Amino acid sequence: MNYNIRTFKAIDFATKAHDGQIRKSNGLPKIIHPFGVAMILQSYGYDNDVVVAGLLHDVLEDCKNITVNDIISNFGVRIASYVLDLTEPPKNIEWKKRKQEHMQNIKYASINSKVICAADKIHNLLTLQKEIKTQGKIIWTKFNAPKKDILWYYSSMCNSIIYDYENANIPIFNDLRNIVNTFLLENDDK
Repeated sequence: MNYNIRTFKAIDFATKAHDGQIRKSNGLPKIIHPFGVAMILQSYGYDNDVVVAGLLHDVLEDCKNITVNDIISNFGVRIASYVLDLTEPPKNIEWKKRKQEHMQNIKYASINSKVICAADKIHNLLTLQKEIKTQGKIIWTKFNAPKKDILWYYSSMCNSIIYDYENANIPIFNDLRNIVNTFLLENDDK
């Protein structure tokens, strides 16, 4: 499929799938996040499959009407496998246990899945940094876990993403590590 056609198809697909959803941190439409993730991936020069998977990375997790077969039939097995790697366990599982299981899956995922996850976390952290400056400490009350657990999550997820690549010179991983470390320092209340 032509690069632009598939990208535009993914934009349409993700936009329809996330219709009506909003981000917890700022109340903006949820679709802003997948667009941000895709733009980050594109800025690092990743191929179209990775960028398309970045656009679709939350559809299985957040959109009840979307199935793996929908992604396979529209975008192929490779992209579906990345999206599956990025999909957290069901939300009926306790928050910390769900995050731990997801981190374990990411730890052994393909490098492309890890790259998409890194872009996802970079976008989330940059958005959260902006919202902390705008809203102050009230931002922490908008999440399903206390601040200390959110800080633990980003630190631990970073370690899972760069597992096996910690000493490799992979720009998106290096940037993720720097963003996480800065975020932890700026938000450490000790």
